[in-house]
Amino acid sequence: MKSSTSNFSVVAAAICLAGVLSMPAALAGEKKASAVERLMLQRNTQICRETLKAWMASPDGVKNPGVVSLVTDCYVGRARLYLNTGKVQGLTQSRSLSEVPARLLAEQTGVDLDPFSPLVGVSLVASPQAKEAAQ
Repeated sequence: MKSSTSNFSVVAAAICLAGVLSMPAALAGEKKASAVERLMLQRNTQICRETLKAWMASPDGVKNPGVVSLVTDCYVGRARLYLNTGKVQGLTQSRSLSEVPARLLAEQTGVDLDPFSPLVGVSLVASPQAKEAAQ
């Protein structure tokens, strides 16, 4: 009986010692993870800035393949950040890729294009009476 108690004590002491010795490794892993998160955030922020610049400079907007590529990279990067960190970095609602630049504009400048979303893609045509009145 006495030997089983001493064996248990030795095993318990070994487990405690292993737990204490592994603490610095766990803290180092957390520091490394936060450094990775910071790098991911910096990279994604830069990509999203480039997305907004390219979108504004392009006469074709989101129909330009280069803009579409940047929009996709920005959106996927934000999704990766959310999955890795649990922190939301804008673009919280599900959006189509064509809406991402407008959301980025709202996020970075405060200019929100959502009030005009019912008019997106709609062609306004004047009636024949309105055309005559305008002439």
